[in-house]
Amino acid sequence: MNDKELKILFLRTKLENESKNLDSDSFFNLLKDDIGWIKYQQIYAEFANNSLLDSYSFIKLTELGKKTLIKLELEVEQENIDKNSEHKKLRNDSKLSEWQVKTFWWIFGFAIMGAGLSVYNFIDNLSTAENVTKQEEQLKKMESELSELNTFMLNREKDSVYIPSKTK
Repeated sequence: MNDKELKILFLRTKLENESKNLDSDSFFNLLKDDIGWIKYQQIYAEFANNSLLDSYSFIKLTELGKKTLIKLELEVEQENIDKNSEHKKLRNDSKLSEWQVKTFWWIFGFAIMGAGLSVYNFIDNLSTAENVTKQEEQLKKMESELSELNTFMLNREKDSVYIPSKTK
């Protein structure tokens, strides 16, 4: 038991046994299994000095002592909730890290393959740029030939449409 739990045990036992009017030794007999004599004396002296026990007989708790008991119980309860939350968080973090370890190398391999394909495509695009210029030149030649052919056809149609009539 930690210090707060011992103080709570002391105050709760004191509150429950107020009606019995137990002296210090009799009260210690109730707590001797949980608190050693030295710790009992330290807690008893602290509570007597801090006015948590009545100043006449030190048998009953004062209002401050009752409030301190409630405050200590709430603190211990909050500490337990915090410990449970931290335990849950650690368990979830360990599960997540196991998952990350199992999947890291697969994802890393896919990333390396993707990087390799990107480099290959980049180099391939550079080499095809030369082919594209050759294709553009061929395309320009074909267009110029087509335009010449088109002009030739238009001239021929023009000639065929303009047939001189045989008139006297």
